[in-house]
Amino acid sequence: MNKPNELKFLLFLMLLHMAVAFPMAYFINIWIDEASTLYTTQNGFIHALQYALPNEKQAPLYFWFMGLWRELNHSVFFARLFSIICSLLAIKIFFSVARKFWDEKFSMFVTFFFAIHPYLFWASNEIRGYSLMILLTVLLLKLFCEGYWLSEEKSEKKARVFYVITAITALYANYYLGFFLVGGFAALLLLQKWRAARNYFLDMGIAGIFFLPMLFSIKAQFDIRTSDYVPPTNLIEGLKTIWNHFLVFVLPTEIYSAGETSQISIFRLWIVRLLILITIIILFIKRKMFDEKILVFGAFSAVVFLFFIILYFLTGTLHIQIRHAAVVFVPILFLTFIVIWEIKPEKFKIKNYYFILIALVLTGFYLYSTAHIFPNFTKRGDWARTAQFIQENEKENQPIIVFSNYDVLALNFYYKGKNKILPNENFFAWNFEAKPGTSGTYKKQIEYVISQIPENSEEIWLLTQEDCQTSDACEPLENFVESNYNIVSQKNLYLERIRLLRKK
Repeated sequence: MNKPNELKFLLFLMLLHMAVAFPMAYFINIWIDEASTLYTTQNGFIHALQYALPNEKQAPLYFWFMGLWRELNHSVFFARLFSIICSLLAIKIFFSVARKFWDEKFSMFVTFFFAIHPYLFWASNEIRGYSLMILLTVLLLKLFCEGYWLSEEKSEKKARVFYVITAITALYANYYLGFFLVGGFAALLLLQKWRAARNYFLDMGIAGIFFLPMLFSIKAQFDIRTSDYVPPTNLIEGLKTIWNHFLVFVLPTEIYSAGETSQISIFRLWIVRLLILITIIILFIKRKMFDEKILVFGAFSAVVFLFFIILYFLTGTLHIQIRHAAVVFVPILFLTFIVIWEIKPEKFKIKNYYFILIALVLTGFYLYSTAHIFPNFTKRGDWARTAQFIQENEKENQPIIVFSNYDVLALNFYYKGKNKILPNENFFAWNFEAKPGTSGTYKKQIEYVISQIPENSEEIWLLTQEDCQTSDACEPLENFVESNYNIVSQKNLYLERIRLLRKK
């Protein structure tokens, strides 16, 4: 492919991605994690510099940058625009990595499905650092190829320097990207590239030195997250979570399920199981089981998932959700297409039918998954409609009580009515206090929320999250409501319940 045609192809993919991502970014409401980002970065860079670590309890670089970015414009769309830009850059770099392994046509094929992957659309619409993570993993892969794996002497040193700089940036952007960096070392060991592995180890030592100032923060953040309660764990549950992430990346259906597992997800499960069995047999027959590319991307994926299992045993499933798996999205996608390429039939005519079938299957699942990224075209809490409903039905002196505390940040962004929203502080103070779903899960937080209800208010609005409807987690709050209030009206929105209560 000549350069002009390559640019036209990439421009087409970027326009296609924007055609889907832009309307989502403009129309869909924020959810609580996005509200947290907006809260932390609302007063510019200096404020974000001070509060990113204590508020967010994670790597700070994305929030520092968003503090600067939002000084230009404070809208939700503009905040999401940064994620979209990261995704567009990732598409461009993804294609350049693909061209290192495949011919022009298959590189276009692979990059097309990366650009329209539902997970990338999801990341483009998050005011969090997930799209930045994807961009950094693609960039690290490109530099890994040029500096260590497929390096040429004339460009190796330059690529290694940029890899170190990108690695430092990655560590400050998201701690999980450290798992990815370890994966690179494991890949070089598997390939028995001893010189490259030594260089890589030394280079990552330099990156580690620059990351030393963050180590105390990581320990403090970890202690906070595990200070109250760590859920019981078992290996089967941890592996099941990782398997579900793998399914989302390879053959997506719902990224976040709104309820019971759909029929198409069950159908997808059996398709993938069958395809894995067939793939292993074909690769074994073709003697491709230990192909270099399979080893490299398998190592990146396996190491990240191994760290996820360790993290699961330390903190439970809360910190290995699909959003955190952005760090392994690109390696798994490359691994998937490498396998598709390696098991292709040799006969030209059959090979054409094979790729057409693959394209049709992927397109069908991608379209379904994209249509179901956001159930009811909204995010958890449906905060825009929640605020609108209260404003249309409220009277003065009806304070709005929100559980959980953290959710106040999302309602504050949309609510422009006449009543006070409570609690109005301690938004980041709470963790699980007992096993999730039990009456002790939020015991102290519920006590605090109840203490914030004004005694002289005859009527209050009470907003409760999905845990209160699907488990016993809010039992102390529900007991308080039942003992002291009658329900005047009730409205259920997506994973949020609104009730107007009157004192008995």
